[in-house]
Amino acid sequence: MECSFASPLKEELTAFVALKESTTKDQWAYRHDLFSLDTYLIREGLTEKRLDRKMLDHWARESLSHLAPSTTNITIGRIRLFARYLQALGIQADIPEMPRYTSLYVPHIFNDDEIKAIFAAADDLSLHMPKSLAAIELPVFLRILYGCGLRSGEAVALRWGDIDLDEGIITIHKAKNDVQRLVPMATELTRILKLYRYAPDMAGGEDDFLFKGKEGGHRPADTFGDIFSELLKGLRIKPPRPKDDHSRGPCLHCFRHVFSLKSLLKSEAEGRPFIESVPFLSTYLGHRNLMGTDKYLNACHELYEDAHEAIAEYTFDVFPDMEDWS
Repeated sequence: MECSFASPLKEELTAFVALKESTTKDQWAYRHDLFSLDTYLIREGLTEKRLDRKMLDHWARESLSHLAPSTTNITIGRIRLFARYLQALGIQADIPEMPRYTSLYVPHIFNDDEIKAIFAAADDLSLHMPKSLAAIELPVFLRILYGCGLRSGEAVALRWGDIDLDEGIITIHKAKNDVQRLVPMATELTRILKLYRYAPDMAGGEDDFLFKGKEGGHRPADTFGDIFSELLKGLRIKPPRPKDDHSRGPCLHCFRHVFSLKSLLKSEAEGRPFIESVPFLSTYLGHRNLMGTDKYLNACHELYEDAHEAIAEYTFDVFPDMEDWS
């Protein structure tokens, strides 16, 4: 059911949402967040067209305190855009402050012994699940995650036409934030994919998916996630977590963090300065800016404290104020 705005700013809210519906993919999120603000303004008895800092602060404390920091930041960002829209119309409006974002996500960084055990167990999985094509696909899927740092969604969406097996390059067409990129592969991974392509039941044309699902689609990433979770339990790599632990625990996405860490360790060992490696890694991973890469390094700084300190020094004064990102 579509909600109608009713506060003194209802005309501006309606027009702003209509604008967002024509330009953004998350228009319903805008409507939801602005309706929350509208409801608050009605309850507080607003009688004129204005939006001041005190109102915004009270609304945020009341409406956003239960949300994760990342969700709070996104919501505040939408309200900031609306406030700027009001300013452009000549209406008195304060811009709410963007809270400092601290991610609660803590990845599990697989160590070398765990990686070896995971690959060995995955390679043997088809013996225990002989009728499952997913069991045959999983070892290749995991090696792509580990060797290229792809997101799970990017890996399952790969078609054979996206992979140049002669040059050893993967083309990512549909990625997070609509960032397309070329991903060079290691020689060994290229060799594995050549063998995989022509294995029984796996061969396919340029438009076929590497990991085939039902009705011509690709296999859902959750299918691999469920199998991987059970595999980790068998290896006793997935420990129980306390209720206040915000980490996901070991999961497929952790391979992306492992890739980031190992890439920087390898680059430094080969004599390439840290500050020269980070921008290349950021581009390789498909991050829109270095802040995304910094998040990955912060997550594993206990294993690589020097890298954490180096990127903190490197990115100091590089990023604009959060206000400029909204």
